[in-house]
Amino acid sequence: MRLPMQAGSPTLWKGAVYCAQCITILLAGCAAEPKTAVHTPQIRCQVQQIDRPAWALDSIDPEADIYTKGKAALAEIEQRIRYEERLEAAIRACR
Repeated sequence: MRLPMQAGSPTLWKGAVYCAQCITILLAGCAAEPKTAVHTPQIRCQVQQIDRPAWALDSIDPEADIYTKGKAALAEIEQRIRYEERLEAAIRACR
């Protein structure tokens, strides 16, 4: 069906076609499937509290000789290794 041509009507037709295309694109976007969110419940891990030990260097007198401080440092390294092992075991238990 053809509508009668009027002054400026080619511009009106271009505008109408443009609006129709925009409406078609917008409606096509509404037809898309909505995204669904999946909620997974998080379960808190129950692990016994791991107490921090009294570090060997904390109990050394600052005026002590270098050998005493060195022995305490070596002892603290061993303490920290054991403490880290216990912490890592607790973390593994929660996985």
